Amino acid sequence: MNKNCIASLLFILVVLTSTSTKSQSNYNVNLIPAELKSNARAVIRKDLKKLEVFTPERAVLTVQYAITVLNKNGIDDGIFKHPYNKFMKLNVKKAIVYDFNGEKLKKIPFGDMYDFSAIDNTTTFDDNRMKVIDPEIRDFPFTVEYEYELVFKGTLNLPSWRPYPDYEIAIEHSEMVIQAPEKPGFRYFERNIERNPNISKLGTGSIRSWSAENLKAVKEEPYSGPMTDFLPTVDFSMNSFSINGMPGDASSWNSFGKWIYDLNKGRDLLSVTTAEKITKLIEGSHSNADRIKIIYNYMQNNTRYVSVQVGIGGWQAFEAETVDRLSYGDCKALSNYMQSLLKSVGIESYYTLVYAGSFGSNIQKEFPSNQFNHVILCVPDRNDTLWLECTNQSIPFGYLGSFTDDRDVLLVKETGGEIVHTPVYTSEQNQKITKAQVTLYENGFGEVSVLTIHKGIFYDEARDILLSDDTDRKKKIYQSIQIPHFTLKDFELKESKDKIPDIAINFNADLGNYSTMMGDNIFFDINLMNKIDESPKKMKDRLSDIQIRRSTSEIDTIVYSFILTHELIQVPDNITITTNFGSYHAEFIYANHQLTYIRKLELLKGIFPKEEYHKLIQFFDDISVADHKKIAIKMVK
Repeated sequence: MNKNCIASLLFILVVLTSTSTKSQSNYNVNLIPAELKSNARAVIRKDLKKLEVFTPERAVLTVQYAITVLNKNGIDDGIFKHPYNKFMKLNVKKAIVYDFNGEKLKKIPFGDMYDFSAIDNTTTFDDNRMKVIDPEIRDFPFTVEYEYELVFKGTLNLPSWRPYPDYEIAIEHSEMVIQAPEKPGFRYFERNIERNPNISKLGTGSIRSWSAENLKAVKEEPYSGPMTDFLPTVDFSMNSFSINGMPGDASSWNSFGKWIYDLNKGRDLLSVTTAEKITKLIEGSHSNADRIKIIYNYMQNNTRYVSVQVGIGGWQAFEAETVDRLSYGDCKALSNYMQSLLKSVGIESYYTLVYAGSFGSNIQKEFPSNQFNHVILCVPDRNDTLWLECTNQSIPFGYLGSFTDDRDVLLVKETGGEIVHTPVYTSEQNQKITKAQVTLYENGFGEVSVLTIHKGIFYDEARDILLSDDTDRKKKIYQSIQIPHFTLKDFELKESKDKIPDIAINFNADLGNYSTMMGDNIFFDINLMNKIDESPKKMKDRLSDIQIRRSTSEIDTIVYSFILTHELIQVPDNITITTNFGSYHAEFIYANHQLTYIRKLELLKGIFPKEEYHKLIQFFDDISVADHKKIAIKMVK
């Protein structure tokens, strides 16, 4: 018997010893500890994963998984959903449903399994597919058990171990066992792991295992980072990997970046006609930034985004000539195309890998591996580095926005990869400025004219209104205005596509019953439309540190005029609140029969200890009290 055969038998023996008692589970719901049912919509009874890495070209993952769905909120958790493609073959081996007592209700036939494209989108070329099994049981609680196998053709993307799949799910038992050879360089990266893995030698490799038992369900917490920041997570990677027969090296960011560079090498060629067109376009431009902007606008006006995930297309860009001919591409293809256009006139730029998403976690710099889902372009400039988002045909030149701002990214150079950081927008750049003129009448009604300028992160939010049609635009403006009892008369939107873009929304409205009369006195809220009504909810035992993702500032200036003879009963004292999380200031000025209210709120980006959460709540409580100040005026007859 050869060594490989002996090693495989030993691996099977170790796995069977580790999981034999757990695989023969009793799924009676009464056996679930009461503390696991608390705050849970579902409980994972077992999640046993066994990954065997044979070579850089092949790995196999086997999974035994059972979950008890406690109520209707957990219906989706009981449905089996898993993607597959030409590099990841999926074999479902078992699907069984059990009742409350753990008695078998039915075995789901494989013929009842749905199999369809993973992305239902006409602007996508994708060979990713999805297998779905719906137990179609609504008599809660019930348990569903699945067994399946994934065969990987390449080891670029190894599965991670994350016992918690989501909030409000408890875990009775979760385990990850990995057999991997030492020679290709198996690595792992732990976060929030209390116990060291069990490690045993096996032939020329080793077996490592991680496990967790009786983990209570976790509630989502205000101002928290991604779950991986504070819950158990182990990521895996091979130093030497292969995908589609293309070997690569992920032992360092430099070597991984070099692999990406080589994968796209020679795909930047343009036709002579296009190169000449670009040269002519930039004639007369006076700076590098001007030339880059002209070419960027050309790219935006002549292409559209289409996701391409066919074959190696998940990692390799379309050739620039293909994009030029078809006028479409995905993030890889369009970034490569823009890079090619710049190169044709002698402007250097770098293809850049990024993990995108407004609330996405940063990559782990200590663990070189494929942690990316998007590509942008970096253009070094003598005065200021430019960053270009190439998949959005309307985003302003040089602006990244919340999708890719303030995070580590990988520049892909001929010499290899280099980790750098994308721009961090300040509170002056992420700013919302509101100026309002309010006229109040004796009967409690009034009129208001408002101009609000949304910059930076607030621009991202307002852009949805700008891109809507007239009907939806009016509806969304109504929804965005926090004034009680108003009727919108007219509105106007104006966009400024500067490097820090803004959208100005100007509207006029009638106010109905804005003020309240008691005798000869009229009372009204001084804060017209930007109150904090609720503070973050209180939590007894917070798990995560406080994370304020971005610095922002809001400045409101509201001027009240009164169409009645009156006298102001009392001008409130100015209010100032200063904390580590930010600051608040409210100022009240009465002059020339007008009352001016100025409100400034600044939140500061940062990560703060979870033990200070009560201070954050107090900060917002104090702001809420200040925001709800009432003004009293007395009518003089």
